[in-house]
Amino acid sequence: MTPSINKEFKWKHDDPGQLPFVFSDCDDSQETVVQHAITDALDLATDAGQALFYDPMRDHWLRMFDKVFTDKTVSPRRYLSRDYASTKYKRVGNGNSLPDEIIFHCSEAWGRYLSQINTYPGLAGTKAQCDQDTSAITIRIRSGDIPPANDPDNDPGTGAFRSGTHIYLCHRFFTRPAMSALDPILTDGHIRRWLDSQGAIMLHELMHASDSRIRDGGYGYSGCLAVARGQGPHDASILPEFNADTWALFAISVSDWPRPNQRGGRMRDWEWTDGYAVRRSLDSGYFKRDLLGLDTPCSSCNATIGADGPSRRGRLDVLAAPEGSP
Repeated sequence: MTPSINKEFKWKHDDPGQLPFVFSDCDDSQETVVQHAITDALDLATDAGQALFYDPMRDHWLRMFDKVFTDKTVSPRRYLSRDYASTKYKRVGNGNSLPDEIIFHCSEAWGRYLSQINTYPGLAGTKAQCDQDTSAITIRIRSGDIPPANDPDNDPGTGAFRSGTHIYLCHRFFTRPAMSALDPILTDGHIRRWLDSQGAIMLHELMHASDSRIRDGGYGYSGCLAVARGQGPHDASILPEFNADTWALFAISVSDWPRPNQRGGRMRDWEWTDGYAVRRSLDSGYFKRDLLGLDTPCSSCNATIGADGPSRRGRLDVLAAPEGSP
């Protein structure tokens, strides 16, 4: 049975450190998954903020930062301030730049009803349509002027459609791996698997929620590099600092994940500048971690490759009104 969209679970904002997340139509098991993903996303943001500002062992992190955040469409190239990025990450991690309230939706009933009323003021033709490639959609409803529904279970008066920031989680989101299940070795050495984890997807959406200028120019490692060249496949006008997946990509590459006891070590122990796991040996140059966890010499590890694999479509996470697919 599909849960009613007027069923709310509130994460209280009364105590310090608690953030104002509302679960509007998620069942108990979905709510647990979302809570874990939120925690992982906030940890990712905090790790990235600290990596850029505090940690002295950061040369390969800064190579990754400059590669994905530098605007290469102008001459001289426009480098994003690391202090600015560090502050932005930390403000997401501690919730200071997030809206006063974010409402999560897990039910297809909410998306269907939103499509029915999307001509009313405040929605501006907004659509919330999930498909097999879409994990989540961030939507801002700009007005509370929403008509009552005929179905009492879909009564917007409960706040399911009130003005503010809404994140609609598609079925695909709940099929993605939790970050705790991943390991640099077991992800084929590619960063794309991490970007498709629940924690990274959630950080992508929270970056949208934190700043209305952050949109979707490109997805995945290759998409982020294309954005830096001014060739974002989804929107070529988006600069790297306003591309949600760029923020998620860098945060993953310098994160403290996975936690101890994973064979491949932490993500930050590896260099991900070329999209795959490379460990720098002080004595013997570059080594690439293979699927058996063995280090093998890698003479071409400085070469940029496409790390997203063949025929991979990125997530179609869309802010406000999505117009088709990339």
